[in-house]
Amino acid sequence: MFKRNKIPVTRTTSYTRSGRISMSMKLILQKQGYVLEKKLASGAFSKVQVAHSLSNNRSVVVKIIEKSSLEDEIWDQFVPREIDTICRIEHPHIIRTHEILQTEVQIFIVMKVANGGNLSDYVAKKKYLQEYIVHRLFGEITSALKYLHNKLIYHRDLKPENVLLDGNFRSKLADFGFSRKASFSKQKLETYCGSFLFASPEILRNKPYEGATSDIWSLGVILYLMLTGAMPFSEKEIWQIDSDNIPTLIHFPHWPRVSPLAENMVRQLLVFIPETRFKLLEIEDHLWMRKHT
Repeated sequence: MFKRNKIPVTRTTSYTRSGRISMSMKLILQKQGYVLEKKLASGAFSKVQVAHSLSNNRSVVVKIIEKSSLEDEIWDQFVPREIDTICRIEHPHIIRTHEILQTEVQIFIVMKVANGGNLSDYVAKKKYLQEYIVHRLFGEITSALKYLHNKLIYHRDLKPENVLLDGNFRSKLADFGFSRKASFSKQKLETYCGSFLFASPEILRNKPYEGATSDIWSLGVILYLMLTGAMPFSEKEIWQIDSDNIPTLIHFPHWPRVSPLAENMVRQLLVFIPETRFKLLEIEDHLWMRKHT
């Protein structure tokens, strides 16, 4: 599927204080056949840049992870998990990895370019999406999630920024930095991770959780956002989430333009009690999914 190469490079300081890529980093990648170009994004744990592949004269995306910018726990646990996940997966709606380059202190994940940007920016531009478009994108994301969950791999950071769009407007799930492969089905996970507005109630309350049901909550938030252009909960409401008040917290301010079946799907996903939240098979069998097929 792709190459994984360890590069014998001595320890270097690769980022300047301004956050720019230093000359040593550029030289490392150039020797491996990649010329760094424009910066795409910068997160807490990595930087993402467009690069030119000298071998095939095409653009690629390089996710750059450097040990010096991370806590030891992140480098020793989360980064290996991300690499392990990437090595195990290949799916039409998961961003394709071409190559992984690794030194003692840096990791470069070389991926296919998604020319359409990410879902977050697209929804912000359009305000909200037409339901037939939402249905297709939701189906694609669900397909990728089913593939992962069948392998006992849980994303744990589902959000629109991690759903990329290619040139044909097809979704590609990305960023497996918080992913976790469970040892068995229904294994309880304990790491507090993800993004605040999209994390499940059980994660926010720092309780043991199942990766599958937690991912499905995040999927429900994404669905709500695509349909309405708004978030289902404010930050204040998220802090107040508990089993007594959750039904009164779900608001649908823009619901007149959304079908009752789509509304019902959202309500089945944004269920506070994980055990009664929709499973992937129930999502696939829902009338809203079958109506558009």
